Amino acid sequence: MEKCLIEAQIGVESTISSVVSYPGEEDFALRLAHLGFIQGQKITILKVAPIFGEPILISLRGGQLALTKKEASCIMVERKQ
Repeated sequence: MEKCLIEAQIGVESTISSVVSYPGEEDFALRLAHLGFIQGQKITILKVAPIFGEPILISLRGGQLALTKKEASCIMVERKQ
């Protein structure tokens, strides 16, 4: 079942199914692709800030990145079976 990255559980590996741009930022999906957010890549939420829920710390391709909720909402994932 496809869902937004911000809806994924902490510590559970998922697979990126698609990346979309948000209105007014048509190049955003391309920027994320350059960082390695491409279909088929494994991604895991490591931590979420307790107060406002951002930044969201993720693991991708052996590295760690912090995303805002807005950025994470553009990444669609499927839970690893």
